[in-house]
Amino acid sequence: MNLLYFLFASLFTCIVAAVNLEGKIIPNVVITDLSNLDYTTARVALNGAQHVTRIKSDGQFTFHNVQPGSYLLEVQSVKYVFPKIRVDIKEDEKVWAAYTALGRDWNQFGNMIGYPFEIQAKTEADYFIQRQGFDLTSMLGNKMFLMMGVSGLMLMFMPKMMKQMQEMNEEMINEEGGQPSKLSETFIKAQNRRN
Repeated sequence: MNLLYFLFASLFTCIVAAVNLEGKIIPNVVITDLSNLDYTTARVALNGAQHVTRIKSDGQFTFHNVQPGSYLLEVQSVKYVFPKIRVDIKEDEKVWAAYTALGRDWNQFGNMIGYPFEIQAKTEADYFIQRQGFDLTSMLGNKMFLMMGVSGLMLMFMPKMMKQMQEMNEEMINEEGGQPSKLSETFIKAQNRRN
């Protein structure tokens, strides 16, 4: 019998410690009229999909019986992007919330927001990247294009450099008294084969 009382007492404390989270989507420059929000696909989620609720036509939403702890609140919509909110529910049923973002450490807190939440859309969702036109400066800045340009310049100037080197080699042979060195001989032979 004592065990039964203990179970009811623990169940009662779990129910008492649970909080109803409430909030509202409010209009702003992005959503001037809440009827633009698609209520069939828009929803509010805690920790991905641990708790999910729908948004009413007046923009209000409620999570029932949320236990104390830390949660990530997200408004998921196909048309609009909303800020992410870190929600901490304390044992004394106080709700504390701050803006957060993906990639931010969970121990870093953004701007605090009041409770019940009033959430505004940040921007309209854009899923397509606009096609870029022809841009000569980006093409010239491309590493592959630069490598091709340097190779082309070498092809143009290398024969001239080789001719100058051959003339310098012949001058050195003449200065040494007509006796070419081993290196000079191999260089001359390579030039003759090429011609």
